[in-house]
Amino acid sequence: MEQRAYYSVREVTEMICNDRVLVLAALDEVLAVLPTGNWIGGIANQHELTYNAEGEPLVIQVNDLSQWVRSIHINSYQSFNFESIEKDSFANGFSIISIPAFSSVHLSYAVYSATTPTLREHTVIGWIAGYECGTSEMRESVVVDGATGEFYSERVVVMHCALLDQYRAWYDIINPFVPDYTKPRFKFPNASFNISDCSVIENETTEPDLQKDSLNNASGMRVSFMQYAAAHNISIDAETTLITSLSGENTTASILMSAMGKSLVLATPVIPGLSYYIGKRAENEETLCAANVDSVIFSVNCLYVPIFSQHSLRAYGEIARFIYNHVVVRLHVSHSLDNIFGSETKNEE
Repeated sequence: MEQRAYYSVREVTEMICNDRVLVLAALDEVLAVLPTGNWIGGIANQHELTYNAEGEPLVIQVNDLSQWVRSIHINSYQSFNFESIEKDSFANGFSIISIPAFSSVHLSYAVYSATTPTLREHTVIGWIAGYECGTSEMRESVVVDGATGEFYSERVVVMHCALLDQYRAWYDIINPFVPDYTKPRFKFPNASFNISDCSVIENETTEPDLQKDSLNNASGMRVSFMQYAAAHNISIDAETTLITSLSGENTTASILMSAMGKSLVLATPVIPGLSYYIGKRAENEETLCAANVDSVIFSVNCLYVPIFSQHSLRAYGEIARFIYNHVVVRLHVSHSLDNIFGSETKNEE
């Protein structure tokens, strides 16, 4: 079967029955008719309909990871056991995670990943699954454990994959935004998708130490974020990005919609105590995706950024340790250095 991004229900059913390891995105009623097997899935916006040579509608986006994977197991998690995600992972492998958009676990995972002090060593990447979020057509967001056929609106589903011995997994993040240090930074009082009031911190330097400021309590007089933005020439639209720093990394949150001009709904929640800057486009944006393209086996990108590959899964949030918007996360698989150069271990004489 030729490699393409979208397949029919019959074609995907055949893949599942042939024990392929799959990541699937489609409407919930389409995912509901698939047999159980080695797959996870999530609800997704409906793409422009096309057909295969047999005239079947191509309604499921498929990422087939089978050629790199030795074995898998699929688990679901709630907020009380997020720490088990890494414990359940394979020593040599990667994990694909899917979270239902705007659910309580979406909020709690954002807070957990931002406030967990330990650095994670395992490769965990994935996406926020949703359908027409922020519009009148929005459906309940669901993710699917393909091993059991269970649909979840309030659980995280993770497919843990063990790599073949000759491979190693890693990921990178293509972030086209950087903080605009000419504008003030903001702190928000609550962990929430909805922002209204904020504290405003005027900048004293051009590039402040964001890490030093992280997770301090927000203080100072609160103002309306929308009113402050309007009064200070800060544009608010679908391209507007809020940026904070977590473990030295710029993480992003985008604006999904404006609620009656008084508050904003974000695609990724803000975390209280963190300082947020308004983002601006990086000068080298066009070159960011050029490196290591040959080793990419799976990628996720925000609905509001260009698709770098037809196979890239379009999402309401991208996950790579933290949750992002307006970025691309890419999973890479490369040959192990031990496999290329041989083990450094020498036999003792």
